[in-house]
Amino acid sequence: MSPKNSAPVVRVISACTGAKTLRCDAPLSFEEVQMIRAGSPPVRTRDLPTARARDLYAGRQHTELMRGMEKMNPAIRTELYILSAAYGLVGGDQLLYPYEATFSGKSPRVIDAMSRELDLKNALSTALSTAADCTLVLLGSGYLRAARLWELSGDFSRTIVLGAPSAANLAPRGSLYIPLALPEARKFRSTLIALKGVLGGRFLERCDLPVVIPSTPSEFLRMVAR
Repeated sequence: MSPKNSAPVVRVISACTGAKTLRCDAPLSFEEVQMIRAGSPPVRTRDLPTARARDLYAGRQHTELMRGMEKMNPAIRTELYILSAAYGLVGGDQLLYPYEATFSGKSPRVIDAMSRELDLKNALSTALSTAADCTLVLLGSGYLRAARLWELSGDFSRTIVLGAPSAANLAPRGSLYIPLALPEARKFRSTLIALKGVLGGRFLERCDLPVVIPSTPSEFLRMVAR
């Protein structure tokens, strides 16, 4: 929970998307972004545009999530993080170059290697160590594996994770896991790809004071269906 007399905080951790708002004929590769992270950006970045992480992604999971975030109660402070398959865990206002990288469809071995390169476990541990009234995690299976959340220690009783039924074991211990599949997609008239963003956005839009954490997946789905 947030400290007494401070604004309530809802933390959101979502995934990058392949579709970007910046047009670029040759987006940066994973290896080139690692050069940037190491402090030696490729020369060609001088000619590339940048955008804030919150504005860079055009995939429907992200756009639906942002739509809900924009409609949130202004008394609630939001912390947005994007799990990027090239930059690692970034804040919503961090400037990024367009790039091409993903955890989706990769083998566990490749995902684990990328996760180590990006130091994701430590980055997420740091981000989650600060107080929040709710942490909402929207990650596909590959991204959940990369995040290594199940290895983290702490109190995750106010953490809600939206993901595939088969990925429940990748969530942090003590969190509320919301398994999403075709029945939920049909109910909310969404594609599976966009579903986490649709429901995450609905949850944020309906957040009120005090911030209430549902106790079961069914309660969460009822809350976002209102």
